[in-house]
Amino acid sequence: ESMALTIFDEMLNLNPEVYRVGYGGLVHVINHAAAIADLADYGYGALVPRAIRSHLHHLRLWRDLPNVAAERGPLQVSTYTPHMAAYWTSGNIPYDRALLTHRAKTMFAFDELAAAVDADAKEKAAYEKLRYLM
Repeated sequence: ESMALTIFDEMLNLNPEVYRVGYGGLVHVINHAAAIADLADYGYGALVPRAIRSHLHHLRLWRDLPNVAAERGPLQVSTYTPHMAAYWTSGNIPYDRALLTHRAKTMFAFDELAAAVDADAKEKAAYEKLRYLM
């Protein structure tokens, strides 16, 4: 649960004025966290401690990336979240940030993490920040 809450906290801190590029971005951090959360359910519980250490290292690396907004401009933020039909039909999806497969995978991963916690207000606020990632 704490891993999911940490991810939600990272999402809540997203700001278009801070643009980080590298290590797969927060999209990969979210996907990896969801996979780690499922390890024990699929019989790989022994891997969980090492996977969490790796996840924390990945998160530290991502946090330490420089802000490149001065070079690339502010982070583009989608008007809609990817769970809304308008997201896919608006014609304004920033395609350079994530492939379709990553978008679908990240939506699933977010839902997996949300199912692991009982923090509805934080989950809802983090969900709104999916627009910053896709």
